[in-house]
Amino acid sequence: MLCMFCWSKVMFRRHQNASTVKGFSLVEMALVLAILGIVSSGLFRMLSYLWTARQEKNTQDRQERVFKALGQYVRRTGQLPCPADPSDLVNWGKARPRCQSPVQAYGIVPFQTLGLSEGVSKNGAGVFFTYIVHPGMTLRGSLSVGPQQSYCKKHVEPLFTVVHRHGAQASPDGDPIVLVLLSHNSKGEGAFWRGRKKRKPYKNSLSFNQLCGSYDFKCYESAPKRRAQCQTSLRTETKCNLASYYGGFFCDE
Repeated sequence: MLCMFCWSKVMFRRHQNASTVKGFSLVEMALVLAILGIVSSGLFRMLSYLWTARQEKNTQDRQERVFKALGQYVRRTGQLPCPADPSDLVNWGKARPRCQSPVQAYGIVPFQTLGLSEGVSKNGAGVFFTYIVHPGMTLRGSLSVGPQQSYCKKHVEPLFTVVHRHGAQASPDGDPIVLVLLSHNSKGEGAFWRGRKKRKPYKNSLSFNQLCGSYDFKCYESAPKRRAQCQTSLRTETKCNLASYYGGFFCDE
């Protein structure tokens, strides 16, 4: 009887210890899962931030390459190229021969005409830039002067008005904006589709309205996190600055 009592007591203690160990294991597992959740959330945010930063860097680098190519084109020809027609797959990536109407004055970057790859005509998210040009700067100049002088002698009326969220208008006096390069969000809202004339519909994104033959650019984003995107997604260039900074020659005006 004594042995049976001792055996029962030992088994009871083992069961009690096992329950205690099992209980601590569940608590520890819960703590580990909680820590892993916090770490995973932080890691996801960091990776998302790095990915977004990389896309923005690629966008800026490609915009610079487009502007440099445009500057070299102006230096050689004395005029800006018309946009490429996104619906024309036969002449894909080639500048339109004419773009005097407002509808023809915007499209995608004419990457083939500029000697660029198709990838450079897209932002970091793989969405086509929208390229808008002043029609007057696409006209062939006088053959009696060189291309650089021909470019500088073009006198065009201000056509573009850029309105930032604070209401300030970016339109330098005496040096009109002659081109606009617009980068859209990762969803492609407002961007052109390959092989289509229509653009993807806007949904509270950076956009522009064509009014009475002129262009009015406005940023409709109101969320604080996206205000920076509104300011950096649109790049403009003036006539003289394009020549001096990207073309390597000066217009004395």
